Amino acid sequence: MPTDTWQSVLGTLVCMALVCFVFLNNLFTVAIASLSVLSICAGILGILSWWHVDLDPITMAAMIISIGFSVDIPAHVSYHYYQASIQEGPMSPPSSRLANCLSSVAFPALQAALSTILCVCSLLFVNLYMAEVFVKTMVLCVVLCNLHGLLFLPAILILLDSIRWACRPKGAAAQRPKPNKTNSRQKQKAAKVQPEKSSVTDRPEV
Repeated sequence: MPTDTWQSVLGTLVCMALVCFVFLNNLFTVAIASLSVLSICAGILGILSWWHVDLDPITMAAMIISIGFSVDIPAHVSYHYYQASIQEGPMSPPSSRLANCLSSVAFPALQAALSTILCVCSLLFVNLYMAEVFVKTMVLCVVLCNLHGLLFLPAILILLDSIRWACRPKGAAAQRPKPNKTNSRQKQKAAKVQPEKSSVTDRPEV
């Protein structure tokens, strides 16, 4: 069973990485999402062993199903972060990209996690070993998926982008257009000009 399990998990992970690459079309984003899925799978196997769940065909099937769930939120976070960098431009700060990403993904991800856990927990009304293993696996998958997608993955992305941002301040400053002194002087003069008072008595003064 261990050999069949890691082969099945590896095959499913490779297929999910290929699907992510088709839609994201960015190697860095696909690599981050794939590593997050691999970390989630390792966490599920480790915690299931603490819960005294044996590695059997039922556990292996639940693990393969959980991989499809675990790729969802990390892929969304990676995609929105990558799109934010394209929309705001390469000179946008990492904090602005992260704010744009989490404002689009965070609340829907929490809603999806809560609804999935509530739906899966209905299987506990049936006294079956299969249902118990599936509920434990899916609850772990959803919790770890949200932790990786909303906490660990944004921290890694903003850390890497902050390092890039810190390594190129001179080039970034050189690319910025210099302000026009004549335009700034004209704006200052226009700001100092006071509006004339109206001589008409039947309307309020401006």
